[in-house]
Amino acid sequence: PQRPRRLGEAASVLAVISHDLRNPLNAILTNSYLLETRLGQEEKPRAWLAAIRRGCDQMRRLLDDLVDLSRIEGGRLTVEVGPLQVGALLGEVGELFAAAARDRSIELKYEAPEDMPPLPADRERLRQVVCELVANAMKGAPAGSAITLRAAHAGEAIRFSVEDAGPGIAAADLPRVFEPFWQAPSRRQGGSGLGLTIARGLVEAHGGRIWVESVEGEGAHACFTIPLRQLAQPG
Repeated sequence: PQRPRRLGEAASVLAVISHDLRNPLNAILTNSYLLETRLGQEEKPRAWLAAIRRGCDQMRRLLDDLVDLSRIEGGRLTVEVGPLQVGALLGEVGELFAAAARDRSIELKYEAPEDMPPLPADRERLRQVVCELVANAMKGAPAGSAITLRAAHAGEAIRFSVEDAGPGIAAADLPRVFEPFWQAPSRRQGGSGLGLTIARGLVEAHGGRIWVESVEGEGAHACFTIPLRQLAQPG
């Protein structure tokens, strides 16, 4: 199809020049911190600097997404496999989102069996996947609801899931959730629209699969599996 090919080409071009784009971005960030040291306690200038840094962080995340998309579409994405403690990973993700969940009165729960064996996986990349799924769940979860992270045995794999009680996704939209730049109408709250596309690429790089189950009005259930067998690494 023409559209995915053009997306891949655009991502590849931006990935090549991302280093040049990061240099002025880093300069802006560095100078914002230096300027802050010269300010007094005036709130308004500090608020302006905070806004500059938020914009820079958003731009940096977009650059990272474009680089990842380029690697995925070009078949160049690699994962660094090592023994991963699944329960510890879920706890770490839970801590990352704890403050945001409290601010919205959302209960964030995570469950994993204590006897779960180490999973051969790339810790940073797997955390990226789980964080993306939790961030998506947070977009649609109403105040007072719960988001549950689970990990469980699934044959020769570990099955991860993130379940929310948000508005759900229409059946007609489910086939589109992993398309680049597409976002469900009920969960459009900014972002590049590349997160789930990249999550799928990261899961597949581990030899796993990812999917979303949902009934409109009854929340969503995002799941992925990672095999317990050791992946063959390129020599």
